Formats: sequence, structure tokens, C-alpha cells
Amino acid sequence: MSKQAKKGCVPVLRFPEFREAGEWKDECILNIASMKARIGWQNLRQDEHLNTGEYFLITGTDFVFDRIDWLHAKFVSYERYIQDQNIILKEGDILITKDGSIGKVAYVDNIQDKRATLNNGIFRIRIENENSKFIFYTFLSSRFKIFLDKLSGGSSIVHLYQKDFEKYEIAYPTIGEQQKIAACLSSLDELITAQAQKLEALKTHKKGLMQQLFPAEGETVPKLRFPEFREAGEWEVKKVGDVCDFIVPGRNKPIEFNGDIPWITTPDIEQNGVVIFFKKKSEYNKRRGKKYWL
Repeated sequence: MSKQAKKGCVPVLRFPEFREAGEWKDECILNIASMKARIGWQNLRQDEHLNTGEYFLITGTDFVFDRIDWLHAKFVSYERYIQDQNIILKEGDILITKDGSIGKVAYVDNIQDKRATLNNGIFRIRIENENSKFIFYTFLSSRFKIFLDKLSGGSSIVHLYQKDFEKYEIAYPTIGEQQKIAACLSSLDELITAQAQKLEALKTHKKGLMQQLFPAEGETVPKLRFPEFREAGEWEVKKVGDVCDFIVPGRNKPIEFNGDIPWITTPDIEQNGVVIFFKKKSEYNKRRGKKYWL
């Protein structure tokens, strides 16, 4: 049992009806769940990853917002799907990547009539008598991240083994409290998903507008124009160098990074072209992990 558990495992925030319910239990995850994965000799060749079919093949790249992105998943043949019953997915399964991007987590829900199996590199965790969604959320907590950090010993983990989980203890309360916590966090997930969908719709709308608000290649008039500019004539074509200055900084980094001017590098530029600035050095250093001030 960890030092944290010996001190008494009680969350800082608790629903009123459970504040007197006592400490949470600590238990090895393998005592309350079964863990399976595709074994080595069953590994799939790349040409067995099909673009269409009836039987889904789930990989770590299909984990989006901690759920499975069914829309972009690949497929496998029936023979490969049925090959191992242990990795055929069911509602409530928890998936964890054990190769590549170690420790990514996804929850299997809304599987309905979908038939799916796992690619190599993913553990399937199936909870026996506890609330599976609550256990899933524990894998998104800092406890699991700390466990992975300790496992790595400061270096990169190249593979997770099932025996590694013999050392992993989760903390959990009674079923009633598990259900309450899972329902609360699930409602937030639903809200986040809805907002993410709205954001994607706005991005798509913006992309379509930009295609019409700017002239296409070889043209000088956009397809879509504000009413007051519809008779303004053609756009003027100029070389970029005629309207702006290009400055290419030296390739050598400064020796000292202890001043008051932020040193901007590629990680500070977002995909939308916005440069991230911070008012305080502490905020900047927290993001970058080191002092980058000239």
C-alpha cells in the first residue's frame, strides 16, 4: 500500500451524502478487473487494415476525447475479428495504450450493435463488480500519471507490461459514490463533446467562408463579397515581398536566457498562427519547462 493510502484515502471534494462514508479502499487493479491484449502471434499486417467492412479494428489513434472515434476507425476480416474472443469489445471496457503513446485511455460506450476488436498495442480492461465508468475516470486522474512517471524512472517508457499493473493500486469508494462521481463527470464530458462539435462546425464554416472571401488561384475577384464592395473592381496582385518585410533570425541560440524579452520558437506558435505570450515569466516557464527570456 502506498504512503498516500496509509494516511487515509479521502478526496478533497465529496458529495454531501458521502462525507461521512469513511475512507476509500485501495486495491490492485488486477484484483477487480481482467486485462487482455492481442498476443504477438496474432499481430496484424498493414494490408489487413481495411478501409471498409463490418468488423472494427481499434487502434490507439482512434482514441479521441477519451472515447473511440468510430467514424475514422479501420476494419478487419471476420476471421481476424473472431480470432480472439478476449479482445472483442463490450460496453464499459476500458482501453489503455501499451506501445507508442503510452498510457492513453479510452472508454467504450455507445457500442450498440458494432462489432470490434483491438489492434496490438492496447490493453482491454474489463471491470468485474465495480462501476466501470468510475474506474475509467481514475485512469484519467493524477494517480495514474504519477504511477507511469514512477514506472519510467525519469526516462521514456517504450512498453507497458501487464505485470507493471501488479504495482498499480486504485482508490475507490462504495458503489453508490462511484455512480454519483461517474454521473457527474459524464455530464461534463457530454457538455465538452457538444461544445467541441460546435467548435468543429464553426471551423468548417470559417474554412468555407475563407475559400469564398479570397480569390481562387488565377482569379482576382472573390466569389463572395460584402455588398458595399461588390462594385469595387478586381483585387490588386502583388508579391509578398513588396508589402511586408522578411526577417530571418540567426540560427545560433543566445547563450543567456535571463532577461525580460521572450524568445519565440516554433512551439509558441499555435496552428491558427497565433503566438502565445505570457505576462509573467512564471507562466511562460511553466509552459516551456525552462527559462527562455533574453
